[in-house]
Amino acid sequence: MTKNEAQTPENKAPVLNQPPVLWGRTQKLIKEIDNMLDGDLITYWNNPHGSVCSNDVMGFYQMLERTGPRKKLYLFLKSNGGNGQASLRIVSLLRRYCDELVALIPLECASAATMIALGADRIIMGPMAYLTAVDTSITHKLSPIDRDNNRVSVSLDALNRVIKLWRDEKDSHTGNPYQSLFGHIHPLVIGDADRSNSLSVKLSRDILSFHI
Repeated sequence: MTKNEAQTPENKAPVLNQPPVLWGRTQKLIKEIDNMLDGDLITYWNNPHGSVCSNDVMGFYQMLERTGPRKKLYLFLKSNGGNGQASLRIVSLLRRYCDELVALIPLECASAATMIALGADRIIMGPMAYLTAVDTSITHKLSPIDRDNNRVSVSLDALNRVIKLWRDEKDSHTGNPYQSLFGHIHPLVIGDADRSNSLSVKLSRDILSFHI
């Protein structure tokens, strides 16, 4: 039982928790935008500390089950990224409940959010919008520690670039580049980054296969 439910009299319904800032204004704008479109609008807006996650998949499912199949859906999407497998599941749900999916990108749509956008038939972007590469970064239990004693995320793309630069300038270096890397990054971290990158490529291909 939540705090609000505990304080609510038995003869009243539980109080619905809502965002504390701009709830009324945003709901009004969403309704106005929805009335302008030739399809139904879904908003998926993550704050800088939020991310695409498996819990959101359940939220999408419950909403789509309640509203039913539609001819066209517009997805208003803003997120810094998150879990790629959750992105695939969200796209799979959306495509199941609509004939045409259009992504509306107002601002950042990065990493796992870019993967969701790839699942749309059309992507419409505003002047401040951008997509990113699906570059998987992982924070492993054996990842290096920064000056604030936090684990550093490691990207396979960054590792590959270091190795490429090393090999391109091999005349000025001796030995194996991996020997130097292993002094800073544990081999298991590199292996896990490679596995995660391969998974991201597969997930992106699966998402594109819904309409290409």
